[in-house]
Amino acid sequence: MSRKKEITAEFMAALTEAQDALKNHISARIFNSADAKDVLQKTNLYIWERAETYNPTRPFMPWAYEMANHQIRKFRLYAGRERLVFDEDVFAMISDEYDERPYNDLRTEALEFCLARLSEADRKRVAMRYERRSNMTEIAKQFTSTPNAESVRIFRIREILRKCIVDRICWLENNGN
Repeated sequence: MSRKKEITAEFMAALTEAQDALKNHISARIFNSADAKDVLQKTNLYIWERAETYNPTRPFMPWAYEMANHQIRKFRLYAGRERLVFDEDVFAMISDEYDERPYNDLRTEALEFCLARLSEADRKRVAMRYERRSNMTEIAKQFTSTPNAESVRIFRIREILRKCIVDRICWLENNGN
């Protein structure tokens, strides 16, 4: 049996402070809010169980995102029968791009926050259009709509996101992130 390090107050503070960022990170990748909540809970448990692997001389968030990505991949293995679950290659591409940028980028944090506030259907539309590069006809079939109606909906979603991102960046700059 391995000897575990004592969980420090700093570790607990970092994990507590990371909750919103982890929730947004997971919600941006798992569109069903109930599933995202489950993955967040499993991520917290996984982080707790692997606390001894965290190096306190390194930033906490990239490590926590790695733990979350592990749980997201695990979820996707079991949820693979669902129609809108990304395959592992697409998920790896998204995760790689996410991991390459600084975790404290205000624009990215704002985008994740704003995406999480969209309805589940609108997050699916965004994923289909911008991650899967689906055309409006494919999106319209998914939502039993017309391509023109979906084009207008995507435009409105982009405007909602743009306004939300501007407001969120302003809030983060004034209140700290």
